[in-house]
Amino acid sequence: MRLNELSSRQIVIINVGMSTADGIPGPLFKDGTFRFVPIPESSPSKLTSTYNELGLGEWAPNPELHAHNDPEFETMTFGDYRFKKGKPNIRVANALKLRPQDFLFFFASLSKASDRRKRKTTGMFVIGFFEIREILPYQKAKLSTLTKKNVHRLRRNDSKYTVWIGTKRSRLLEVAVPMNRENVELYLRTSRGRPLPWDSKDKNGRTRTDLEVINSATRASRIISQVFRRDFWRLIIEKNPDLSVQ
Repeated sequence: MRLNELSSRQIVIINVGMSTADGIPGPLFKDGTFRFVPIPESSPSKLTSTYNELGLGEWAPNPELHAHNDPEFETMTFGDYRFKKGKPNIRVANALKLRPQDFLFFFASLSKASDRRKRKTTGMFVIGFFEIREILPYQKAKLSTLTKKNVHRLRRNDSKYTVWIGTKRSRLLEVAVPMNRENVELYLRTSRGRPLPWDSKDKNGRTRTDLEVINSATRASRIISQVFRRDFWRLIIEKNPDLSVQ
C-alpha cells in the first residue's frame, strides 16, 4: 500500500489501556518494544480472561484479576458506548465518524523499568491500529460472528455498546511510537488549529509538563487533520519499517 493512499484516509486516535489511575502502565523495553496491558474488568464473567490467561500476569496489579481486554488484537475488535449517562460519549465521538478503510489508531501509557518501580508513567505511545472493516451497533454486534471475542460481549450483563472491527491489515505494532512533544507537534493541534498549549500553567500557577498537556488534549478521540496524515504515517513507519508501505 502506498503512503499517498494511506494519507487519503481518515485517521482517529484514541487512548486505551492501563494507566497510573488503574495500577501501573504497561512495560516499555529498552529496544522500544512493549506489552499492551488493558485496564481491569469491572463486570467479569466466566468468559472474560484474567491477566494470567492473557499472558500478562507479571505486568498486572493482580494476575488473577479479570482484564478488560479491549481492544483485542487477535480478532481485531474494540468496543465502547455511543452514550454515557444519557449523553453522547465524547471519548468515541470522532471514532464514530470513521468509515470502512479508515484508520483507528490506539495509544497507551507505558513505563520503562525505572518508572514502573516508582509507579510513574514514562509517556504515551502509539501502540497499534485498526483498518476499519465495519462499525456495528449493539443489536448487530451482539449477534455477529466477528465480535465473539470482544470483552463487551463476553462480560456480564453488558448492552448498548458499539464495536469497531478491523480488517486483516490491522495490527499491534512491534515498536511503540512516542507521543512526545517533538512528534505530537507534527500531527496534533487544538480545536482552533493552534499548537497545543505547551508550557501553560495549571490552576496553581505551576507549569504543566509536556505529558500533562498531551494527556489533557487527548482525553477524547482526536482526528488527525488531512494535512498532517503523511507526517503521522512517517512516524509510525520509521519505528516499524516492516509495515508494507511504499
